[in-house]
Amino acid sequence: MIASAHYRRAYCLDCKADMDYAAIEQHYQRAIELDPTNAQYHASWICYLLTRARSRAAEAAWEKVAVLHSKQYNVLHFPVAQLALHRAQLNFAELVLSDIPETERVGNLFVLWNKLQMLRLAEKAIEDGEEAPSTLTGYLQLPPIFPNPMRYLRARAEH
Repeated sequence: MIASAHYRRAYCLDCKADMDYAAIEQHYQRAIELDPTNAQYHASWICYLLTRARSRAAEAAWEKVAVLHSKQYNVLHFPVAQLALHRAQLNFAELVLSDIPETERVGNLFVLWNKLQMLRLAEKAIEDGEEAPSTLTGYLQLPPIFPNPMRYLRARAEH
C-alpha cells in the first residue's frame, strides 16, 4: 500500500510535468524499493528516464528489470518499447522487443514489432541514399497507437 502511494505520487507529479524532478525520482525509486516485483512501477520509471533524455540510465534500468519481469509483456515491454519507438530510439526499442518470444508478439506487441521492422527498412534506405518506399509511409507516422499520457510527448531535457 505504501509502495502504491509513492508510485501514484511520482506518477501524478510526472504527468503534470512538475519541475521537482528530485521528488519524482525519489517517489519512483521508493515505490520500486518497496515493491520490486511490480512491473508497472519499473515501466513507468524507465519511461520517465526516456522522457528526461536519460537513455543510458533507461537502458541500465531495463537490463536490471528485464530478467525479473521477463513475461510481463503488456505491462513492462509494451509501454517501454512504444515510447522508445516514439522517440526514435530504435536500438533500445529493439532490445526491449527482442526479449519477447515470437509466439508472444501478438496484438499491440505485434504492431510495435512490425513498426520497428518498417522503421529499420526506412533507416536502411536513407543510409543508402534512397527514399523510403512509399509502402512504408503509414509506418513512418509515429506513434502507431499511443494511449499513454500526454506527458510522453513533451521533451524533458536535463537542466
